[in-house]
Amino acid sequence: TAALHSSFRSPLPLIALTSSSIPSIWSNCSDIRYSMLPANHRGISPTALITVSPSLSALHIHNDCALRPALALFNCRSLTNKATVLSTLLTEKDLDFLLLTETWQIPNDYFHLNLLTPSGYSYLAKPRLTSRGGGLAAVYRSNIPVKTIDFHATSTFEYLVLKISGTFPMIAILLYRPPKSMSNFFTELHELLTLTCAMSSSVILFGDFNIHVNKDCADSRELMSVFECLNLVQHIHFPTHLKGHTLDLICTPGLCNVSVYGSQIGLSDHLLIKLNCEMPLPRLR
Repeated sequence: TAALHSSFRSPLPLIALTSSSIPSIWSNCSDIRYSMLPANHRGISPTALITVSPSLSALHIHNDCALRPALALFNCRSLTNKATVLSTLLTEKDLDFLLLTETWQIPNDYFHLNLLTPSGYSYLAKPRLTSRGGGLAAVYRSNIPVKTIDFHATSTFEYLVLKISGTFPMIAILLYRPPKSMSNFFTELHELLTLTCAMSSSVILFGDFNIHVNKDCADSRELMSVFECLNLVQHIHFPTHLKGHTLDLICTPGLCNVSVYGSQIGLSDHLLIKLNCEMPLPRLR
């Protein structure tokens, strides 16, 4: 059973919605007087109409929706001595989500996770339980409605599935595959992606796969085959590791106007990968 750490910092106050506009539909049809209708006509009675107040929570999500959220993926190779720097980076780059692999955290140790999380943000983290290394964490704005979804246990990779609720629910999957993982990795990956893609049409897969997708090899071809089977598009086409390999990947189901770029921030042998994509990301006030 995996341990899940979660926390939030400084919840935001509720702001009342003062006004809203209701769209009107106009027609050139002739007016029909109710007095002209037969008494037994099953039509609309003007005296039965009432004014309905708009749903406050629904309008908050609709009117305060980030259409181009900023998300970043980073293999930090331990949060120790890096949490404060990453916290500053998160706010300076105005990120909605920071997704971390290889946090190297241990169960019930929250110190570096709390240092990592600035005011106005929350975190969800999943440490590795059986051995050293590994570990996943997601830091996100506290006004974004996020919850975790746990599926069956996997033996070939670690994963953290996040559901962002709203009018258009989004699923974010964070994954770490250790080097020299077993051959049934592709079967387990396909099963997880099949389950998540059935839950939402907006799925983003982030992770360090430790597969050199920049090379034509059996593992690379098999991984691309899994993505293609589920209509996922892989967007990283540049080296994400200092040795020139493409290991960190981001996949989406063919979203429009996706832009990705990498930057070396000096905290790891991996690049920080930033993603901007055109999709609604609800925020609660």
